[in-house]
Amino acid sequence: MAEDILFPTFCHISEYNEYGYQILHRMLAVSQPLILWAPASPLLESGRCRIPPANFLRHVEEGRIRVFAREQWLTSRDFRDNHPFPGARWAENFDGALKRMCEDDASLPVQRRRVVAAPPEGGWQWAGEYLTDNPGQVGKWNRLARGKAAASKIPAGTLQSAFKYAGDDRFRLAQAILRDAYNHGQAINLSGAQAPFWLSPTDRMFITVLRDTATPGQRAAAPGRGRQTGTAPVAPPEPPPVDETSAEMAAQLLNILRLLDIGAPGLHRGKDLDEFLRGEGRQEMVTWLSRLCGQLKVTEARDLDHAVLNALRADLDRAEFSKPLREMLKQPAATAVGAVGLVTTVMGYAIDPSGPLSTAGLFAAAFPVAKELFQSLGYIPADYTGPQWPFLYSYGSPATKRNVARLLNVLSET
Repeated sequence: MAEDILFPTFCHISEYNEYGYQILHRMLAVSQPLILWAPASPLLESGRCRIPPANFLRHVEEGRIRVFAREQWLTSRDFRDNHPFPGARWAENFDGALKRMCEDDASLPVQRRRVVAAPPEGGWQWAGEYLTDNPGQVGKWNRLARGKAAASKIPAGTLQSAFKYAGDDRFRLAQAILRDAYNHGQAINLSGAQAPFWLSPTDRMFITVLRDTATPGQRAAAPGRGRQTGTAPVAPPEPPPVDETSAEMAAQLLNILRLLDIGAPGLHRGKDLDEFLRGEGRQEMVTWLSRLCGQLKVTEARDLDHAVLNALRADLDRAEFSKPLREMLKQPAATAVGAVGLVTTVMGYAIDPSGPLSTAGLFAAAFPVAKELFQSLGYIPADYTGPQWPFLYSYGSPATKRNVARLLNVLSET
């Protein structure tokens, strides 16, 4: 796969419960590859997910999806069956397959593994040391966690787990929040993804608050102890950098795919989705988005409102179909040859209607002329100068004049 069309993304999918799995097909369409943290098969089996476990495993085997998780999550049935998360229960036909891929790939470089066991977390130690060195941050995070704006500053799952862990202990509350943020950042960093999927408005706010809180020169956490799996723990002294431009672009494209799903209901059965993921449409989409991200790298993420939608509309507005009938008129010699052939065949058919050569010749001569006429009228797709991926995703076929008008109408509703 050409390097210039890679667009690796990352999602902590189970953090979003059923919603994350409901839009899994969109995240997969946008990414190359999609890197998921600790996916759970019960949520893949929910009625709102369009990628069942068997298809998911096939995408992992073929490299469209990569799975990262802590070693215990990937290898220990006891750990999973006793985990408080309801979706954690071990399913041998799914988790056993991921475990085998993890073991088979363990000797490969991390970037070539389909399933990666991440090193032990360092979040608790980092957060404890950071708060010890910066005691004023204990009060700051407690105010954020207990304030009226808590729900817009800290993800709900993080907040709920922190209160459950800390009780009335202010230090432990701040530590639990920072530990969660650190581990999430570490997972993104370890994955090597170009962009994370922030599926909740609080995700970006949390990263922003954490970045504003952290200061250069903080003490790094010591590498976690325990059996190594071929990857060295990474423990930066501050939250790892996130490509916010790419993250914003990916989020906007997800919203466009949501509109396309609404505009073409019922067309995304499993077979249709597989054809798109395996075909040129997905590669064209990823290339298009990656190029757009490159063009907008210098733009602040907060200034990119509707940038993807505007770019797509502009491409569609500039695009046009070739004019076969006009081209025929520009090349009278070729048209005349086709017409003479058609007339000659018609005369032969009139003289000997039963002659097989006359019948075959009639269709052979008529088809090229008819094809050009049908193309000019829009019944047969003519050459189209715009992006084809929106049509391949929405309708499973290349652009036609009718579908261009339909797609522009769908996109105009935003």
